[in-house]
Amino acid sequence: MPKTSLPLKNLRGTLILLIVAFHSFSAYLASEPNSPSAFDHSPDDWTALRIIDDERWVGFDLFSAFQFLYLMQLMFFLSGLFVRPKLQQKGRRAFLLHRVFRLGIPFLLGTYLLIPLALYPVYGHGD
Repeated sequence: MPKTSLPLKNLRGTLILLIVAFHSFSAYLASEPNSPSAFDHSPDDWTALRIIDDERWVGFDLFSAFQFLYLMQLMFFLSGLFVRPKLQQKGRRAFLLHRVFRLGIPFLLGTYLLIPLALYPVYGHGD
């Protein structure tokens, strides 16, 4: 079984930490409006970030803007590095089945269970 190189493991770990930081700072961006639009307003008025904190710092905007430039591209690059060896090792059918279980089931659970629970405090407060 081929082993991943230490630099690639370190790059993947660093990338994960940067992604967590990027998403953690999203509620504190100074460029976001003071309050999100109501759920019954036009979807054109909605922002991507539903939870916005009153305490903000422009440094988080600068950090997030810089990270936005390359995070997704680097994630796709890293995932592409590991596809060919896994396809050769497992075969197409086993590879796709593994991907469905590894990515599809958590996606469905997150979409239909976790996202509604996370957004309930924002939309379901009854104001």
